[in-house]
Amino acid sequence: MRRLIFSATLAAVMALPASVALANGASEATRFCQGAALNELERRGHYAETRFNKSSVKKIANHSFSVTGAGRSGQDKFSFSCRYNTSSGRTDHVNVKVSAGRKASAGDVAGAIIGAAIAGAIIDSVNRKNGGNSYDNSYTSPGRIDYPEPGVECYAAQSACYRNGNFDPRYTRQYYADGE
Repeated sequence: MRRLIFSATLAAVMALPASVALANGASEATRFCQGAALNELERRGHYAETRFNKSSVKKIANHSFSVTGAGRSGQDKFSFSCRYNTSSGRTDHVNVKVSAGRKASAGDVAGAIIGAAIAGAIIDSVNRKNGGNSYDNSYTSPGRIDYPEPGVECYAAQSACYRNGNFDPRYTRQYYADGE
């Protein structure tokens, strides 16, 4: 009787590493295939938060697993499939299909048009209050810059000096008083 219990225990212990290896291979395959699907989504411009809803793993060869699954990236749903080889660590046959989440309704389009019209009216109103001048973001060279001492910059085009980025009237008078 003791031999029978010992034999059964030994058989169970010997079978354990194979099942653990299969489980580890499946979870490794799932992790790497989800990563490959995420990379493919980002390559296509889907940078929203991505969640995987489900994944299923099937062993297809000695060290190869097939993984399929689905998830959401922002408003879009996607499905994916891939193969992973645990001995080489290689992921291949990555296939990702994205289906748009919600299509724009007529109300969405009308709201966008109304919003653009309101924004245009606000910008026009601001421009009229400013005498019709809109913001000019073009760069103009400051001309000659002198550095009479560390931390002090004097701009000839402005006839003004600045110490540590702040206007300094003392250096301005000292440097430009004689009408330079």
